[in-house]
Amino acid sequence: MRYRPTDRVAVIATDDRVVLGVLPDGPILVLEDTAAAVWDAVVAMPVEDAIVHLGDRYGVAAQEIEPHLHRICGELLEAGVLMNDPDAQRRGRAAQG
Repeated sequence: MRYRPTDRVAVIATDDRVVLGVLPDGPILVLEDTAAAVWDAVVAMPVEDAIVHLGDRYGVAAQEIEPHLHRICGELLEAGVLMNDPDAQRRGRAAQG
């Protein structure tokens, strides 16, 4: 499974913070530290890879990371800033030839 920002979200990212705004009238969310790392990971790679990546980054077993990642992603989905990317698998197959 992959996620991507929704079409109506504006993203401003720094080293340790991600500011998300649903346009045109909010909400505005500020993700810091671990939540920002989760955002960066899940929009850049499949969820399974994000779990491994974050586990390596923080020195924590993937099984410990997974429920927290899913909780954060659920909150971001509910806030309207993140969505499932149904085309990711198709794009991946097309790129493989």
